[in-house]
Amino acid sequence: MENMENIKRIHFVGIGGVSMSKLALSAKASGYIVTGSDLADGSVPAGLAEAGIRVFVGHRADNIGAADLVVVTAAVPADNPELRIAVARGIPVTGRAEFLGRLCDTYQNVVAVAGCHGKTTASGMIGYILQKAGLHPALHIGGALQKEERNGENGAANDKIMVVEACEYKRSFLHLRADFPVVLNVGEDHLDYYRDLRDIKSAFAAFLKNRRADGAVVANGDDRNTADVLKEAGCGAVTFGLDKGNDYRARNIAEEGGRFSFDLWERGKKTARITLGVPGRHNIYNALTASAVTRRMGAAPETVAAALWDFSGMKRRFEYRAGVNGAKIYHDYAHHPDEIAAVFRAARLMKPARLICVFQPHTYSRTKILMNEFVRVLRRADIAVIAEIYAAREQADPSVSGALLCERVRRETPACFYFPTFGEIRGFLVEQLQKGDLVLVLGAGNIDGLYPI
Repeated sequence: MENMENIKRIHFVGIGGVSMSKLALSAKASGYIVTGSDLADGSVPAGLAEAGIRVFVGHRADNIGAADLVVVTAAVPADNPELRIAVARGIPVTGRAEFLGRLCDTYQNVVAVAGCHGKTTASGMIGYILQKAGLHPALHIGGALQKEERNGENGAANDKIMVVEACEYKRSFLHLRADFPVVLNVGEDHLDYYRDLRDIKSAFAAFLKNRRADGAVVANGDDRNTADVLKEAGCGAVTFGLDKGNDYRARNIAEEGGRFSFDLWERGKKTARITLGVPGRHNIYNALTASAVTRRMGAAPETVAAALWDFSGMKRRFEYRAGVNGAKIYHDYAHHPDEIAAVFRAARLMKPARLICVFQPHTYSRTKILMNEFVRVLRRADIAVIAEIYAAREQADPSVSGALLCERVRRETPACFYFPTFGEIRGFLVEQLQKGDLVLVLGAGNIDGLYPI
């Protein structure tokens, strides 16, 4: 698929997946006629129908209709009837990551946010500031804003700015050519695919090299691994961080009730006082990222400050869900040890009587490779509850399990419990919770259904 100029109708096979459904919505917002299909009706997000996207339940050859392009998820087999008829008719077929790259190519300005942690929140902050600035960006990110400005009278974005979350898994972000490629941080993750940290750094360097001709790299100036990436890519960067020498820097940091404020300094000059609407020290870096990008795109300092104060976060990112016995329950997508540690720090600032963590491990390979790191962070909870591993894209590995992770944590603290079902977890919490407790329900799998919205 060389370009999108002659494409009007797009059909998504496997539209029910999180990434595919968001991509379909992005295509719809960009003006394409979109349809899709999935095996199970219950797996299809309601937002697709609300956006005017027709979704067929089950895969049949006639579902693709008069499509000019078919987009398929990696889970679709070669003998899928919709895929077969598309090939027989000569209709172009492309994968999710490739299509996202082509869709971004239709935008005048692309912000692509990469990093092993924090992509969704940083992307959300950037998008929200640009909305407040009246620039009407299109957003393709891994979560939904809890509060969103309407883009114009009909809620439609224009074709000038796209803010996209750049996923490093299987080097998917190499399909993106951005004006503002962003690197939040670089660390060890997805080691079921990457050989080691050096391999991960090389992928990030390739991502930066693939930027548009006049692109400006925005990068974490405090992160050593990111510095290695910049060196390998042979490029300079607009840097952000807490250390001296960063182009965008936070100074005079203060905290109250878990929310942080700081002076924003741009190249040695104070331009705004920022107070964050979301808790956690890690969000200072996300806010600095958003400030650096949006200031470069023309947002005024007062607009940046007002938007970050008003930004209430992303769904499933420290999102309040329920109250049980006077305890407060929050859901968060954290599924890597570093992410869990950051959420724990944010929760502790709220001074709970007890911090209780319910964690669903995500993929067998990550749980196995990072077992020691998971143990070190989960032992910091006053009570840890472990669910069974969410397999996601992997086959079951009998050598690792949620029960084994719980056993390892128990060697450090006896207050760790394993339950294989959500019903048992909810029953345990009802018995244990009391006023003043704070519960974090963590994981990237279906644990989000423990206390649904």
